[in-house]
Amino acid sequence: MAWKIPEPDAVHWPAALSWSGWWRALMLSCSAVVMTGCGVYFWLHDARALVYAFAGVVLLILLFAAVAGWRMYRYGVLLEHAEGTTQYNAMLEAQWQRWAQEGMVVSGVSTLFPEQVREPQDVGEPVSTPAPLRLPECPGAVYLFTELLIPLRVALQIFTCNQSLAVCLPEEASEEDWLCFRTVWSALSLPLSAIQLAEMKPESFSHQMTLWQQKSTVHTGWLIIRHNWTQGSEGTQGAVAWLLSHPDTRTGLRPCAMLHRLFPTDNTCPDGDLRQFLQYQCVSNTVKGVWSDAVTQLHISRLIVALSQRHKAVVAQGAATVTPPVSPVQQYLPHWLGETKEGETWFAVTQAIKMAEHTRETQVLALAKGSEAFLISVSSGGEYVA
Repeated sequence: MAWKIPEPDAVHWPAALSWSGWWRALMLSCSAVVMTGCGVYFWLHDARALVYAFAGVVLLILLFAAVAGWRMYRYGVLLEHAEGTTQYNAMLEAQWQRWAQEGMVVSGVSTLFPEQVREPQDVGEPVSTPAPLRLPECPGAVYLFTELLIPLRVALQIFTCNQSLAVCLPEEASEEDWLCFRTVWSALSLPLSAIQLAEMKPESFSHQMTLWQQKSTVHTGWLIIRHNWTQGSEGTQGAVAWLLSHPDTRTGLRPCAMLHRLFPTDNTCPDGDLRQFLQYQCVSNTVKGVWSDAVTQLHISRLIVALSQRHKAVVAQGAATVTPPVSPVQQYLPHWLGETKEGETWFAVTQAIKMAEHTRETQVLALAKGSEAFLISVSSGGEYVA
């Protein structure tokens, strides 16, 4: 299945039956027949005229009753077909909504960012400079892995008790990096037998998320490590580690967030894409924070307008009676991360995850990097079908 969701079948509701004209026509016809029969009787003094008039009235009544019965039968058939089509469309929409809201559970996040990058719970001012934010020179792979894995140590111990874990190091990881990772893993008393080393291919974020969501990998978790901390790297430096799993996987961990199915779009964020995203990924209708970069910020106002229209449409259908939600808080990514280049997508989604974990409220991220643009909802975990 893909986001090319087919249009619902057209519903043709039959026009309501109107009987006022039919009753008038029946009364006029019967009156005409009776008057004609009476006139013939008084003119010719033939009693058969009254019998024929009575028979004519009966035939008219039967004829009108047959036409009325056919109209009511036809109306019932069309109405039943319209109701069936509506129910079928609703069933398909519910199925697509369940599909659109599937995703990956984030059981833990660990980050290494410059001190200017504030946490969601911080009350400090956002980054005001568009310049990249730098870390001190990286002491080496052992230090990097140690600093990222220590905050996740307890979660990894619980996770690896019953589930295997695929470890995805950055694309440029060497054999020496893998040995360093194994050394740090063992030093933290984590079982080497539980991990599978998986190569991170140079693919887009959206494609990676699609691969990890496949049903065939339900019984595997992923430890994803991404960083931009090499000499000569551009943009804000940092490193992140994610512990991901499928919703059907029993990990014993309380989810800190959930990444719902990513919605690919283009840099212009067409109105049709915004409406489809809000219609089928219903968890986005309760969004309390919208994250954007320099490209998508121009279209966030249209997303908020589409959200308001979506809510009004739901209320009009009687599916919701709550008051409209307040306008989501707009989070501008350069105010959180400075100027980002490499690792921009991973760093941006990490900030949305941490905000969802802190506030326990849904966040929507609109990001455009080169030819890759997408919308993604990040909820606080738990039930993911709104």
